[in-house]
Amino acid sequence: MHLFDAAPLHLALYYSDEGLHFFQAAATWILSIGKNKIKLPVLQFRKVLNRKPYLFFYTLDEILAHEAVHSVRVAFDEPKTEEFFSYMTASNILRKIFGPIVRSAREVFVFFGLMFCYFIFQIFWIVFSITFFYKISLISALVTFSYIGLGLIRLFNVRRKCANTFTK
Repeated sequence: MHLFDAAPLHLALYYSDEGLHFFQAAATWILSIGKNKIKLPVLQFRKVLNRKPYLFFYTLDEILAHEAVHSVRVAFDEPKTEEFFSYMTASNILRKIFGPIVRSAREVFVFFGLMFCYFIFQIFWIVFSITFFYKISLISALVTFSYIGLGLIRLFNVRRKCANTFTK
């Protein structure tokens, strides 16, 4: 956390798989308390992180640093740059660069849905040899790559805006 000149020494956290999607290793939940809407971050980690890395390469330290950035930024409601700053703590260079392409779980589900359509129509084309399925699979592939491309463009714009801000 020296990257952001912050030291979140006291964080509320617990281990539970409840409420996490299959692709999430952890989550930061924001609790609003009272009339003043005081925001408290609570970190949730998968149970497996107690014993070993999640999906063989996400370590507890890296995930803790990522979620700690979310907890430090709890006062800022800025979803456009939230993941950008959190992934700056990643140990893997590819995760640092491409990790912030996803902003929400909905985007992941849309991507998986598009990939599922592509593979289903590819299988139908192979099994039934009907060109209609081939054309639909090509359209599915085009939409999937367009979706990834739009995500990369959005990521590039966020990086550009942050770089411009840092130079000022």
